[in-house]
Amino acid sequence: MNEKYIYCDFHSHSVYSNDSSMELKEMLRLYVKKNISVLAITDHNTIAGLSKARKIIKQNKMPLMLINGEEIKTKIGEVIALDLNEEIKKNMTLEETIDAIKDQGAKCIVPHPYDFYRKGLVWNIDRIEMPFAIETLNARSFGLFNHFSKKYAIQNNLAQIASSDAHTYREIGSAYTQMPYSTTKEDILRNIEKKKTICCGKTSPWWVHCFTSYRNIKNRIF
Repeated sequence: MNEKYIYCDFHSHSVYSNDSSMELKEMLRLYVKKNISVLAITDHNTIAGLSKARKIIKQNKMPLMLINGEEIKTKIGEVIALDLNEEIKKNMTLEETIDAIKDQGAKCIVPHPYDFYRKGLVWNIDRIEMPFAIETLNARSFGLFNHFSKKYAIQNNLAQIASSDAHTYREIGSAYTQMPYSTTKEDILRNIEKKKTICCGKTSPWWVHCFTSYRNIKNRIF
């Protein structure tokens, strides 16, 4: 690991998301093994796993900074709230969701914006006034979707991040954000705000989606 930089993943899912199979302890262990030292667990419409994740990190003295996150379903697509304190409910309008994020002093990240297969905002991105960051490399999105996201971020001078969007252990470390070495959450967020980020990694193989589809079907049946 280069001591001048740190590696971050701001979009991941534990078993607290219905479509993820990753148990927290093993998930966190693998992030440490992959030299990713800043992690946001952004489970779907819940922050239920965050307190347990913090306890595991503390008990095992893991060199991992955890930033609170939640991927929230709005009426027209998904957004990520980063550095929030309270859970934000799903299925509100986009504007109501953004207001709820801002009320907490949290940050709004737009995940996989052009991926209409996975609840991207697509043409509704402009309804968010200056999002904190745009996810321009999502390891679960096809290359063309990521290309459009990057183009939008460049045209609008927005901060860019890369994320694994991991739902399975195999995906951890597939895509991540590199930034200058920092030791505090405030510096991490400031690096994003000042666009001191480099998107690294690649997309995951297509078949990783089969696991999430299986989880969704299993949860509906059982």
